[in-house]
Amino acid sequence: MSRTYSKVSYSTWVYILVLVSLIITNFGLNTILDFASPIFLLTALSYCDHTKRSRLSK
Repeated sequence: MSRTYSKVSYSTWVYILVLVSLIITNFGLNTILDFASPIFLLTALSYCDHTKRSRLSK
């Protein structure tokens, strides 16, 4: 019994991912890091806050 979860074929997904990857690589590393660094910072702060709370609750 085979289920299909997507109506998009495998080859279409490959083309989409290749195009997205090419677009991302054209931005350059500095631009990508400028965009991603606030997200990394929020993730790190959230993790630190979570570990601090777990230590205080023990």
